[in-house]
Amino acid sequence: MSRDLNSILSSLSGTGHRGGTFMTEVLADLLRILPERPRITLETGCGKSTIIFSNIAEKHYVFAYDDRHLEDSSVLMVHKCSDFNNEATTFVYGPTQHTLSNYKFPEGEYFDIVLLDGPHGYPFPDYEYALLYQRLREGSILIIDDIHIPSIGNMFDTLRVDRMYNEIGVYASTGVLRRTGARGVPSDGDHWYEQQYNVAQFPRPMEKYHPDRRFESGKVISLSAPNMLGRYGRRGLEKTPGEECVQTTDLSSTLGFTPRDSQLKFVTIDLEYKTIYKAAARDALVNVGETSHLLIEHNEFETRRFRFPLQQEKEILLTLLHPNASPEHDLGIKRYEFRRLGTKIKSIIVHLSEEVLGPLAKESVLQSTFRHFNKLRV
Repeated sequence: MSRDLNSILSSLSGTGHRGGTFMTEVLADLLRILPERPRITLETGCGKSTIIFSNIAEKHYVFAYDDRHLEDSSVLMVHKCSDFNNEATTFVYGPTQHTLSNYKFPEGEYFDIVLLDGPHGYPFPDYEYALLYQRLREGSILIIDDIHIPSIGNMFDTLRVDRMYNEIGVYASTGVLRRTGARGVPSDGDHWYEQQYNVAQFPRPMEKYHPDRRFESGKVISLSAPNMLGRYGRRGLEKTPGEECVQTTDLSSTLGFTPRDSQLKFVTIDLEYKTIYKAAARDALVNVGETSHLLIEHNEFETRRFRFPLQQEKEILLTLLHPNASPEHDLGIKRYEFRRLGTKIKSIIVHLSEEVLGPLAKESVLQSTFRHFNKLRV
């Protein structure tokens, strides 16, 4: 590594922007393994790596969202950096889901280095790779950032054992691969059986896709009991740390129950729950099929009864909706900023009947919903 690059790395230490940033130590590790003078490089996303690539490549493409109007802009951070080489860099602004597929690269142009660090939601990292991998030739370097995100890690796991690549290493949460001379899976066919990831993993066990979600009508289902969440939870739920309950972790969280008799007409659900945050209770709903009821705020665990007409389907999907649930931040050891906490659930009782069951205790949740809306009107 040259003294100039060392100086640039030193000056970038501690620099940040809204999209997150490479650790300087990781950039230093990458520079030790990358070609000293790559001709053409490309990255999705923008940040410290852009400044480094602009200094080592003859030509560098940056496909990035234009965030110059936002606070802590990653694009402005790059452009304002005195070490940034603008002359070597071509910016293509916009969502890479659109810009990469529409951009006309010169015929026969290959990349010596490609860094995938654009949109992280599935399937967009995979889509970026699908658009770019045929422009990698033998010896080209593929860098995949944020492989600690499960969907991106799955892509890296698939490629690291493929004959098209040799794994160079993993640096923090950044995986690095080198393109071999081996022919990959043809782009105009199927050939999944030629990929080592599939060969090594085949066949995938199917038990987890067919959990036994049958239940006994009228019997308490304690979701904190062993295997109960795995049995009935469909999405957006996890065990609550240190408590005998589960909590929603998404704007939409669903449990599934398979009735033994699909001819019955009504389902009544006794839900023992409490609200995590007051704001998350606003406009919160509990839903089965096409019917929804207001999920009234409760600061302590209480049981409320919800009645729904039963659809003629194999599974009852009970969904809790929290459109106003905000991300939960830093609970000490684990980062929770991607979880949206709304409700804690201790137990559920599912009743199936030909007629609607009577209200729980003195008041049905439907009556309390009407009362809630009357208060809002006053």
